[in-house]
Amino acid sequence: MTQEQVESAVQRVREAKALGKLVGEAPSFTRISATIPVVAQHDGTLLITGETGTGKELVARAVHYLSGRAGFPALHRSECIVFAS
Repeated sequence: MTQEQVESAVQRVREAKALGKLVGEAPSFTRISATIPVVAQHDGTLLITGETGTGKELVARAVHYLSGRAGFPALHRSECIVFAS
């Protein structure tokens, strides 16, 4: 097995493990799941928004696990509250 094949296999295992906890069949979910590995390759700040219970933290963990920072401590999690007037 070449080094490239090994790296490809490792990446596939990492993606399967990172995305394994995400479950859904809706088209919007499928698009997000397909985007996670792409986003994880970029070095930048990511803001994940959504209603309570929609899996934002699972998405954040998947992005972190697939990123180049996976070997470092995980994320900074913030709670944002908006009050309607």
